[in-house]
Amino acid sequence: MPTSVIAKSTTANESQANITEEEQKAHKPKVLLIMSSHASKPKGDLLLEMAKDQPFELVNYSTSGKSEDEIKGDWKNADLIMLDGINPALSKFMFAKYEGHLTLFPSVPVISLGDLTNVKTNQGLSEEDSAAIGSYYKNAGRGNYRNLMVYLSSQVFQLSEELPDKPIAVPNVGLYHPNLNIKDVKGQVTSNESAFFEFLAPSEKQPVIAIGIHRSVVDYEQQQVVDTLIKGLEAKGAKALGFFFEGNDEALNYTDLLMTDTGDARVDLVINYRSLHYVEKRRGEFEKLGVPVLHALNYTEGSQTEFEADHAGVSPSLTPFFLVMPEDTGSADPTIIAANEKGAKVVIPYQMEAMIERAYNHAKLAHIENSEKKVATFIWNYPPGEKNVGAAFLDVPSSIENIAIAMKEKGYTIDVKDSAYLIESAGKLLRPFYRDEDTADLVEQGLADYLPLTTYLDWFNALPENVRTPINERWGQPEENKMITETTINGEVVKAFAIPRMDLGNMIVMPQGLRGESEKESASLYHSTKEPATHSYLAFYLYARETFGADAFIHLGTHGSQEWLSGKERGLSVYDAPSLAIGNKPVFYPYIIDNVGEAMQAKRRGRATMVSHLTPGFAKAGLYTEIAEFNEKITNYLMLEEGQTKANTQAEIINMAEKLNMLNDLSLDKASFAANFDDHIAKVQDHLNALA
Repeated sequence: MPTSVIAKSTTANESQANITEEEQKAHKPKVLLIMSSHASKPKGDLLLEMAKDQPFELVNYSTSGKSEDEIKGDWKNADLIMLDGINPALSKFMFAKYEGHLTLFPSVPVISLGDLTNVKTNQGLSEEDSAAIGSYYKNAGRGNYRNLMVYLSSQVFQLSEELPDKPIAVPNVGLYHPNLNIKDVKGQVTSNESAFFEFLAPSEKQPVIAIGIHRSVVDYEQQQVVDTLIKGLEAKGAKALGFFFEGNDEALNYTDLLMTDTGDARVDLVINYRSLHYVEKRRGEFEKLGVPVLHALNYTEGSQTEFEADHAGVSPSLTPFFLVMPEDTGSADPTIIAANEKGAKVVIPYQMEAMIERAYNHAKLAHIENSEKKVATFIWNYPPGEKNVGAAFLDVPSSIENIAIAMKEKGYTIDVKDSAYLIESAGKLLRPFYRDEDTADLVEQGLADYLPLTTYLDWFNALPENVRTPINERWGQPEENKMITETTINGEVVKAFAIPRMDLGNMIVMPQGLRGESEKESASLYHSTKEPATHSYLAFYLYARETFGADAFIHLGTHGSQEWLSGKERGLSVYDAPSLAIGNKPVFYPYIIDNVGEAMQAKRRGRATMVSHLTPGFAKAGLYTEIAEFNEKITNYLMLEEGQTKANTQAEIINMAEKLNMLNDLSLDKASFAANFDDHIAKVQDHLNALA
């Protein structure tokens, strides 16, 4: 029998009266908290902290490694068993195995906190006690957990005269701010959106950014990451808040809190920082809000140091949950912002700063007058060559003209040029890549500008040494780049990068930099995720970001090379080459609808918001479908981690290449293709792009 007393009965009170103070200390009641595998460690830690000064012992009890006899012995000697399941279904699944223990030890009170009405897993407490304990537990948080412990001490164990406060009701759907200060609201959350936004008080020109979180983040005091995000966004000049909701249907939906009564969004952008189940439902909610949704996530497989060393970034096993499901809801720009340090989420500072800038830059687009917005449009020199500008099944010059016309109609300050001018000028933009000639003539025509070498060095030398070294070792020092020329700026002769670009007012059109130093080398490296970017490649984007001051980029058509630069496979670092190039600017990417595999690369590694366009009303006869499948398989291969699946995919590619006569086209035989597969696969991709 337990040595302490649990029930509020005459016998219990008489027994308690006969126990001396010394005996009470020697025989503190023991409460076993048995948590499901889905329960949060911070939750258990907070409960233990709140029980420290109470006259009973709370044990976060694990059955791992214990025999059945040991478990029964501990159960028998407990004074209260609390089973922690998050809902009735999970509670039944996790705790049905203990139903026999209740029968075996009928004098030990048991409460199933996620399933209070289940008679098979609840016994020994009055309805009043069961309801009160359940309410404190369900509403959670420091205040409720402390009052839960006081309630157990005073009302259940009769060991204290301190009376608990009533449970603080916490909504299942609500808004959060670390500094929330609203009359009659205790804590940092509320479902009163009118009072909340009156507290937040954003100005008319101030971006408002909402961060989707789990309520448990607040319940268990795990707000460090989201608070850092909110603080950083507000330091940039935005207003930021958290919102939370449960997975099940509620009378109140979070979209009701983020929209006005007239159906307008109260926010300019959402950062999703929570798991997203019920994909179709979430997609519908995001569409209803009608604002961009960016995706923040954690590196769950280790510390910041381990993240930095992990080439996968997000492992293939986690990709369906961390990337695919959010993508299906319409979320974009996945950014890792925190790592896992011994079970605790810890901010990765440079990643967090990138998330803050990306969200702010995207949200502020809604507050910049169209006449003031600047856009840099990048076009592709592929296959490399002086006259080659194009994209798969897209008329690039006509598309630029149509985009410029549409933007001008919307109030953008654009100097519209016809497609004939664009075709002629695009060819001129490529001359500095292939001719050793003075760029002054292009500057006079408005087709080039300069980026001082000192400007580039100020940026480049601020990068970590381990980022700079591979670039310098592969391509030499910045001043050795062939795009460096001498020019006069403000009366001073300086070294500068020649930057070919077409000036259309607040839109410039630029060729993406070459991957190599020659036409042949650039072609071979176009899809290489191992070779670092050249200095001129990075300088082109730096010019667009800083000198021109672009508010956003357009990557025009399928496809460029930025998303294929060196770095992690998914969940990129800001120091990976794709991120170094574009920085933290929004990217919009018109892309052919039938190339899903490579579009994922642009979305995940290129940070792009994809704008799908239809295929033209014609197609190559014969093996068109098989060639498309072949191309898709190559794309999948490039995104796989080393292992049996990748080896099997490689074998399939080799066989398909032979079957489709690709090896004959490239003057390769099957044996040589297999022997130097990684070297030859880029050539195959280039050939497929040429066919397209």
